[in-house]
Amino acid sequence: MDITTLTRMVAENAALRRRQTLQPVGGKNDKIFPPTYPGEGRNNPPPTHVYEWRRIDGDDVACVLVDSPQSQANRLEESLLAAHRDGLVRIPHVVVDFKDFDLAGLSELTSLDAPHRVYDAILRDSLLGNEPFMDSALGKRLAKAKAEDASALLETSPNALLFGAWHSTGEGGGLGAKFARCLVSEIVAIGVPVEGVKNQKTGEIEPRTAGRRTGSRIDPLGLLRKVEVFKGPAGWDVTADGAGKKSKKVRPSEINHGNIAPSISALGITCDHLEQTVVISFAALRRLRFGSPERDAAGRALLAALGLLTIVEQDAQGYALRSGLRRPSAAGAGPSRWHHHQDRHRPRRRPGALP
Repeated sequence: MDITTLTRMVAENAALRRRQTLQPVGGKNDKIFPPTYPGEGRNNPPPTHVYEWRRIDGDDVACVLVDSPQSQANRLEESLLAAHRDGLVRIPHVVVDFKDFDLAGLSELTSLDAPHRVYDAILRDSLLGNEPFMDSALGKRLAKAKAEDASALLETSPNALLFGAWHSTGEGGGLGAKFARCLVSEIVAIGVPVEGVKNQKTGEIEPRTAGRRTGSRIDPLGLLRKVEVFKGPAGWDVTADGAGKKSKKVRPSEINHGNIAPSISALGITCDHLEQTVVISFAALRRLRFGSPERDAAGRALLAALGLLTIVEQDAQGYALRSGLRRPSAAGAGPSRWHHHQDRHRPRRRPGALP
């Protein structure tokens, strides 16, 4: 695929999609631990994986979310930033320099790894020269950016157009610049063994993993729960006077000593396979304009190429996602399948025609 072909595809097709089969690094059917989220309901229900019933080949199949679109966006941007720092590609972005502030482990933050990208509060509250970033000439251009003219973002931090951004702290009570993501990636475990558990509030049967995770710890010092420990503003001690004023008696476990009783929790899954789906929406890219028909076409193709680059870089750098889940070897993974979808409701244009 060359830039001419990509430009034509962006102008004429609906989207570009890739589906790729992944496996745990331990091999097929090895247990993995997807992310957990707070349980729903009263009485502090335990954390749980995200279960879904998805329609696959005519059947309702139990699935679990392994990496969400939001998490994937962050990982893809990390891949872009790594490629930029390795000198493989040059990507416009904004950098906040912390080198003079002696922050342990943090020398800089960029619009490629800030949570809200170029509109993040950290960038907003930084200085460009001697003036607040958003009050600078560049900041004002970014604040005024809209889909009708997104040139400022394309020139300054194009990842915000690819993965979405919102200037939520702008003027008008959050009515500032807002851009929907044009690239969506998600990783899902398919064919997960589950057991039904009755929801005491609704009476509905909800899925729960058939896997189990164990936990325990033996304190090598053999500290027992009956050992008296006091914790206060000055730290902890075995006497109240030693811990300082306003100290309180606590259990040894509250200062990370003592045994942890063995426990079993319903966490961890196995599955038939994992599937990553990546979609670059050309329809979404066509909503973005950059000042002229020629710039529109070039800007959209540039963003599509940047999206392809993020995917290739993530492949190259690997999928270190969760416990037990890494990118498999070529022998352990299914083939990648790329598809581009013709927009049947969109007439084909002759070259050079206005979008």
